[in-house]
Order: sequence, then structure tokens, then C-alpha cells
Amino acid sequence: MGQTIDSYFKQEKNSTQSKIKYFAPNYRVVERLKCYGVRAENIFLTGFPLPEENTGGRYLGNLRHDLGIRLTHLDPKKIYTSKYALTIDEHLGTKWPPPKTNGPPILMFAVGGAGAQRELGVEIVKNLAQKIAEFATEAVIVAFNPNNLYFTGLSNLFAKPEFVDRVSVTSVSQILDKSEQVLPQIIDLVSRQEHILIGSNNPFGNQCSFVATPFGSDGFFGILGPMRMDYEKNLSVINFVKELVR
Repeated sequence: MGQTIDSYFKQEKNSTQSKIKYFAPNYRVVERLKCYGVRAENIFLTGFPLPEENTGGRYLGNLRHDLGIRLTHLDPKKIYTSKYALTIDEHLGTKWPPPKTNGPPILMFAVGGAGAQRELGVEIVKNLAQKIAEFATEAVIVAFNPNNLYFTGLSNLFAKPEFVDRVSVTSVSQILDKSEQVLPQIIDLVSRQEHILIGSNNPFGNQCSFVATPFGSDGFFGILGPMRMDYEKNLSVINFVKELVR
């Protein structure tokens, strides 16, 4: 329709009299349409039609295989798979257990329509940033776009010996307070691949190093620390994030 359900039904005054047929992908959409006054006989629950490349044809071979891999990622302690072993065996059959994979799980958050769920995706990334800051014991800076910056773990950064004097802390703090001035420069530097910005090449301050990777269409996800930071560790973390939220 080229517009959201909400805006459409604000214009459609007589939804109860409409002859339009609606195909709903899940039960929540069915209930939402009913709330707008659409008659039940005009709503058809179709599910999510998937291409054969995803399903694997009539016997759903690819789908079963992918579901098995997902279960192993989401349940590393085998709590769920142990409790529902018979059900899993019944539905996955020879596709269970799947071959072992070494890669991390991929976090996908799809935003459609007018982006009504965008804020939920932002909160997920913020929580991830907090966990990364705790693990790396550094600060983490995330640019969702040139006008939306989030940082966490600054207490980790300012607890380092390099920042015992007030001048150093003030210098970095002032740069962060005016971060919108350096964002375009950093986004341009890391727009294609992960990047290490050290000392005078680091727009966040010549006492720091910044390890970052592209994030989204015009942002970045990075770790900010002293110039003596553990580059090998932080690069590994950034590469993990890159695979996780691509």
C-alpha cells in the first residue's frame, strides 16, 4: 500500500464495510486488523511464504538443517534441547544434531514499514555495547548515524593510569561533548572496513586509540582506549561484533 497500517486505517473510515481482502503473516497481524474494524472473513492468515532456497523443497531439508544450527547456537548449555529432545528428533529427524559450527550466532533485527520497532533495535545494540565495554574494560562508542551517537564505559577509560590528571580527562570529555563535529570524519574512515585510529590520527583525542568497524549504512561500532590498549583482543571483539550485527 506504500504506507503503514496505522496511517492507512486513519484514512479508511469504513473498514467494517470494506471489501478489501487482507493476507496476514501471523496471528498478531490478524488481531491488529480486527482492532481496526476489519471483518474476520476478510482476513486470511497465510504465514510467511518462504522461497525454496530457504525451505529445501517439499521435505524442508534446508529449513530443518538451519533450525538445528540455530538451536545449537541459542542453547549452548543444552537446557532446551535436553528437555524437548523427543520433539526435536521427531521434527528434525536426520538433520539433528547438525554438524558443529565455529562461527558466532548472527543477530538480525529487521525494521519495516515506518520503522515503528526501530527503537527496540537501538536498545539491543546499546545493551550489546555495554556488555562489550564490560568485557574489554574500555569505552565503547556507537554511531547509529551521523546524528545519533551513543557511548558507554567511560569510567573504564578514565580509570586508566593515562587519565589520572584532570587535564587529560577534560580534554577527552570536551571532544566527546562536541562529537558531532568529528562523526563525519570517523564514519568516512571506517565506512568500508574495520580501522585503527591511533594518537594524532584519532579524532577522539591524541591520548587514545580507537578500533572501529562499519555499522549499518552510515555508522560505526568502536572501542576507545589508551594507546597501549590490547589491540589483538579488541580487534577480535570488533570482528565478533561485525559478524554478529551485520
